[in-house]
Amino acid sequence: MSDYPLLIEPGDKILFASKSLGDQACPITINLKNNTKESQACKIKCTNNEMFKIRPPVFMIKPEGTQKVTITFNPKKQVPESGKHFFNFYSCPFDGETPPRSFYASEKGKEAVSKKLFVSFKKEDEVKEGDKENKDLEKKD
Repeated sequence: MSDYPLLIEPGDKILFASKSLGDQACPITINLKNNTKESQACKIKCTNNEMFKIRPPVFMIKPEGTQKVTITFNPKKQVPESGKHFFNFYSCPFDGETPPRSFYASEKGKEAVSKKLFVSFKKEDEVKEGDKENKDLEKKD
């Protein structure tokens, strides 16, 4: 696999899927787990800060700890083609002496390893009439 020390769920791609994709905010949750015996300073960057919001973008995960991150595809944006945008997840062993943001501004922060996840978009269609009838039949059985 790779030398990346964190387990990212989902780990293959980031999928934004919604009926109102592009019209309303579309948040997803990413779960990160530190599989190492040392604290990790983490930073997440994206290809377009106007299109995506990351909360929190910089943080620390204790050994064997977890962190939830919310990534939002902002409203009123044209939905781009899948595979065009990506997020880089950076991680580096961290002593905790400085805040993670300051750590990444230092020389040690430049030693971070990264994992890139591409973004996919799926505008979910309205429930089709035939599908609705099939679901009604399933309920009767």
